[in-house]
Amino acid sequence: MKNALLIIFFLLSVQLNAQLDFNQVLAKINQHLLATSKGSYHAAFQKVSMLETDTFRGHGDVTFFKPTELSDQDSIAKFVFIIMDTIFNAYDGRNYIWAGKNKIKTEDMRKDKGIADFMQRGNAWRSRLLSIPILTNPPFTPIPAKDWPNAQATISEYEGKPAYRITSVKSYLTTMRLSPKDGDSTLFTLELIVDAQTYDLRRFRSWADRNNGYPQFIEICYSPIQALPEKAVFEDYCSIEQLQKKGYVLDTTAVIAKPLQEERIVVGDSIPNFMISMSNGDSVGLFDHSSKRYILLKFWYRGCGPCNMAMPGLDKLYHKFQNRDVSIFALNCIDKEHQKTETFYRGFNYTFPIAFGARNVLKSLKITAHPVTVVIDSQTRKVVFAQYGYSEESEVTIENYLEKVVQQ
Repeated sequence: MKNALLIIFFLLSVQLNAQLDFNQVLAKINQHLLATSKGSYHAAFQKVSMLETDTFRGHGDVTFFKPTELSDQDSIAKFVFIIMDTIFNAYDGRNYIWAGKNKIKTEDMRKDKGIADFMQRGNAWRSRLLSIPILTNPPFTPIPAKDWPNAQATISEYEGKPAYRITSVKSYLTTMRLSPKDGDSTLFTLELIVDAQTYDLRRFRSWADRNNGYPQFIEICYSPIQALPEKAVFEDYCSIEQLQKKGYVLDTTAVIAKPLQEERIVVGDSIPNFMISMSNGDSVGLFDHSSKRYILLKFWYRGCGPCNMAMPGLDKLYHKFQNRDVSIFALNCIDKEHQKTETFYRGFNYTFPIAFGARNVLKSLKITAHPVTVVIDSQTRKVVFAQYGYSEESEVTIENYLEKVVQQ
């Protein structure tokens, strides 16, 4: 009986797939998303960058409320977002609200570029978990067709139910090579699974195959949207007064959208003799590792795109200066699986030494972003050169600096 039903489903799928029009299916999905005025759902997110051991996972619960009539409303609905059961985020149509560590922070999103722009910043984890299409207010379009070039819609199955599967595949020329093995093009694929009966979004996937054997992958799974009580309003789920009664203190000095400038490592900073782990397993103090006058450290981690782009240049520096009065190595204080990380980089035939340090080293040295290159005078134990980020020009700058200060 089960096999017969599968055969019938398969035959119907073949017939329907031949008739499906992407634009018609997308129009129905957008119509449903805009018509859903309030509800709640759970979202689970995972991202794989370079290697499976880079996998990052997160989850959250979202409750949202769209306006009953068009007014001076942002493109995104009011929402309450509980991340990993602990961090409270909300948006009241104007102010972004964050509650954590017994403090409440708020900021007016209208004075900048709006809540949608804020959620897309950085690695865009907020927009991925929250799902901008679900939260989109009328008259904006939840899923623009232009974002899905060459898309196709087919009938599929998800969790035992009929579903629409929308895919978009496009090849882009590789303009930034993250590793020496990157090909000339990157194949970028988008996939969206939508319940064929309710038109709820159920899963979003995207992956980029850079033809180097290390695909990058993102997946977000959404639960069906659950209805809220008819009289439920945003204030029932988010109230600063209620948070204050729970012990939270309103921090009026906090800035969310534009974080205050953090301290960074600069020339003249003193460097402690912190412990590092070398490839052979030995743990030594930074200044006990080498008797050379200068030490060049490249702070990096495996999932950092600019870090990967900087590695060929670091290898060239190492070959040029390895017999001179400077010790050069890459220092990783983030990746935990040291052996897999080193094996990954040795696959590109890099020869510079790789060392690992404790994560608290980054805080003590004020390393707030990656990559960072510093040169330390081992006699004074002070920073004599500091450089942030990566560019071809930055490689020339550091090489010229070493030529001036490092003896033959």
